[in-house]
Amino acid sequence: MNRMYYCLSCAMLFLACARGDKQDVTRISIDVEESRPISLSTLFDEVVYVPLETRPDVLIGYSSRMRVSGQRLYLLSGGIAIFDLQTGAFLSGMYHPGRGPGEWLWANDMLIDEEEERVELLDFRGHKVVRYGFDGRFMDEFKTDFVSAAFCKHGEKYLFYNANSKSSLTDHRLVRYDPVASKVEAQYFPIDEHLATYYYITDNNNFVEAPELSFHASPSDTIYTIDEDFNVTPRYHVDFKAYQIPPAFFQGDFQDIKEFIDKVTGLGYPYNMYYAFENETTVALPFKRGESFYWAFYDKKEHRTLPCSSFRDDFHFSHDLTIEGENYTIVADHTHMYFLMPAHQLIDLIEKENDDFLARHPEIEAIYHAPGFSEQSNPILVKCRFKK
Repeated sequence: MNRMYYCLSCAMLFLACARGDKQDVTRISIDVEESRPISLSTLFDEVVYVPLETRPDVLIGYSSRMRVSGQRLYLLSGGIAIFDLQTGAFLSGMYHPGRGPGEWLWANDMLIDEEEERVELLDFRGHKVVRYGFDGRFMDEFKTDFVSAAFCKHGEKYLFYNANSKSSLTDHRLVRYDPVASKVEAQYFPIDEHLATYYYITDNNNFVEAPELSFHASPSDTIYTIDEDFNVTPRYHVDFKAYQIPPAFFQGDFQDIKEFIDKVTGLGYPYNMYYAFENETTVALPFKRGESFYWAFYDKKEHRTLPCSSFRDDFHFSHDLTIEGENYTIVADHTHMYFLMPAHQLIDLIEKENDDFLARHPEIEAIYHAPGFSEQSNPILVKCRFKK
């Protein structure tokens, strides 16, 4: 099971900082009662489908992390698979489970270092970071000696988001770490021992590096900015209004995470939100409520939020698609938003359309009639170009 941890100190830090400098904290209100299906043309001016190459040795199921860098797509799904962003061709992969050098026990996060031309993988259970070249060759690794669920580069050092497990090096959840000296240099958010007894769900994303390096861990209501000196300050306060989880709820006695999820789901609280991406105009905050998945897009200029649990690609299709776990993870670069569509979803959409649909959309027809394409094929990368 993936793991993510929440600490009430996040909320307390937010309140303390916000009282001192309220103008720097933007409130993002998400009213789930206003959730409506959206047309992709509302946010984008083009949608393109790129089928990811299917190979017997590279089969993509659920992807817990997705990264776009340069002209490559990186998926964390039982290892790391790298695809060409334009053609969907498989380029290379890192699939090395084990305990030895260059191997891992639980691949939980990855980062892309374009300058060094390498991919770095975080081993949750092995307590280490493993580095590979873009061609898949093992380069080197270093130990952290603490449990960590996510990480990113911070200058020459690293930031780690720790699970609620104390170690000899730290009893905090967010640390700045020097791998050369094997030393925690600074830390934020003390581990809450009560929550650590039951709460362990992983976000899809904890660090977002544009336009400023920011940090979030669900279900905290606060997104923080981290500067080059590792000062951590509130950036956004997310308010689910009538469905916001009361802080006292987390002080309840839950036997385990299953009991917590059963209760929070029954009350209709969104208990898992992640900070997907931010650009000049938009903040994207997918979240889960009950058994349903949502996307929420905050318009930074209009100060309004558009939540949805389904969408329509009105450039191509005339039917809505409900957001599922496979579509939930979204990322963006300067020009596009990206998400994955399982082959069976695309097939279902096509088969709902009129007989002349494929003739009117030859790019979709090329995917549908490609040799070997079926419901078991690798997913399709959906590229949505932002309006200028």
